[in-house]
Amino acid sequence: MILLAAKFFAYMRRYKLELTYDKSNKLFNEFVSKTSISTMKYEAFLLAPNSTFQALNYIVKEVLYENLYPDPFKREFVKCPDGGTIGLDWDG
Repeated sequence: MILLAAKFFAYMRRYKLELTYDKSNKLFNEFVSKTSISTMKYEAFLLAPNSTFQALNYIVKEVLYENLYPDPFKREFVKCPDGGTIGLDWDG
């Protein structure tokens, strides 16, 4: 039921894309005339219908990704005599 309500909310918030481009540019005019981009509609992701939910969605995905798929390497920073720093990535 919640997913159905979220889908309905996302569907109701969809809108036609507003294209802003230089109308005198032949390349853009050809692209718009030969593709269906001018008839496309934006519809938000089902679980992130507004910017707040989109931000929370990305934060949760980042935390899950870091915990489930940790980086396979260890990074070591080495100070150089000239004051620079080199980062070495050790695998394994």
